[in-house]
Amino acid sequence: MAGLVTRSVDLPLAGGGLHQRKGLVMNERELQAFISVADHGRMDLAARALGYSQPAVSYQIKCLEQAIGTRLFVRNSGGTTITRSGALMLPSVRAVLMLMQAIKQAAVETVPSV
Repeated sequence: MAGLVTRSVDLPLAGGGLHQRKGLVMNERELQAFISVADHGRMDLAARALGYSQPAVSYQIKCLEQAIGTRLFVRNSGGTTITRSGALMLPSVRAVLMLMQAIKQAAVETVPSV
């Protein structure tokens, strides 16, 4: 299952307290969509840059938001605005994707030639 990050986290509830969500799964495409929307400020432009449809990017963002239990963007007629939670998460997501790329590159370089 390439591209998956799984762990348990405690998520804050709106009324206080914590809710543990086991098996938190985020896939690489969702993380790429998150970065692209943050960079472009609009779902349609992010989708174009990724080569996906706008509904696909919107769905990936929705799945990521559900997985982590918070909104990452506020949608409006002019596009999207990253939330505080999204802005705090953005550097870490960039780092995770860079690490994933480095792992893929290392794997390719270590595979023996046939």
